[in-house]
Formats: sequence, C-alpha cells, structure tokens
Amino acid sequence: MNEILCGVDVAKHALVAALEDGRQLGCFANDAEGIGGLIAVLQACAVGLTVVEATGGLERRLVLLLAEAGRRRGS
Repeated sequence: MNEILCGVDVAKHALVAALEDGRQLGCFANDAEGIGGLIAVLQACAVGLTVVEATGGLERRLVLLLAEAGRRRGS
C-alpha cells in the first residue's frame, strides 16, 4: 500500500495544499481556523505524510497544530 503524501505551500495569509499526484486539496487561511480545516481535509483524504514548505517562520503555527493533531509532517 502506498502512503498518500500532501505538500503545503505556505504564505503569510494562505496555505495551498495539494496531493503528490497534483490534485488540489484547497487554499486555507494561515490561521488556527484555516489550519483546522486543512487538518480535517488531510484526515478525510487519509494523508499519511504532510510536507510543509519552510518559509522563515510562517510555517510554525501549521507545524505545531499538525503535531498537536498527531499528523506526520516533514519539511
């Protein structure tokens, strides 16, 4: 069984998530509410690993909330 991977492009106000096959999961606000929505989509899609762009600290809240939700992540 192959693990489903998701990449997240991080910007000051937005997070854009896509699966490794190119399917877009959506654009989410880079705040607690938006990240909660992203985490719900990751769980619904059975994503195994989320790869987060390192962007000078803009990714910190996302990484923290992914960890709190028990989601695997890489950068």
